[in-house]
Amino acid sequence: MISMRLSKSGLAILLSKLAQFEKPRAEIEQYPTDSETAAALLWEAFMNSDISGKTVADL
Repeated sequence: MISMRLSKSGLAILLSKLAQFEKPRAEIEQYPTDSETAAALLWEAFMNSDISGKTVADL
């Protein structure tokens, strides 16, 4: 496993490079979250040890 140190802004940059939905469907609440918001949410969860050792999935 590769170990790396990443800042919240670095996480936002990585997330901004991910592909977004080509045709999001609002009726099933399928919409993109901007990278800064996603990074803030993930960073806070990580700092509180809420996701350490867990798998994070978007269903």
